[in-house]
Amino acid sequence: SGTSKWQSVLGFMWDGCRKFESFVFEGSITSQIVIDCINEIVKMLDKPTVIVIDNAPIHRSEEFEESLEEWEQKRLAIYYLPTYSSELNKIEMLWKKIKHEWLPLEAYQSYQKLTEELDKVLSKIGSLYKITFS
Repeated sequence: SGTSKWQSVLGFMWDGCRKFESFVFEGSITSQIVIDCINEIVKMLDKPTVIVIDNAPIHRSEEFEESLEEWEQKRLAIYYLPTYSSELNKIEMLWKKIKHEWLPLEAYQSYQKLTEELDKVLSKIGSLYKITFS
């Protein structure tokens, strides 16, 4: 039997969910990947910002927590959601829309098709694909 391949997406929304940036990886996301992506996001920020995240182990690792002070110096704060509160995480609503509404059914025919369709959707979030939170 073959080894399963999958896409992992790390996404960030800001400015009232008008701006979106995503990073796509094959396989699992590690603490170091999250740190590297946040370091890229910090470069894009022009005002004090809070990142809201869940309590996943990759967000609570020693290496992640060692980065908190450096980010605070760059006017970025991390806010942890209460445990088991994924319904409060707006990006979880976005992932649900992508998986169940925006990805066409044919995206699930092959890994190659999935990567192509996922890239199309991610590149059009904020223009063709929008989500509003009330």
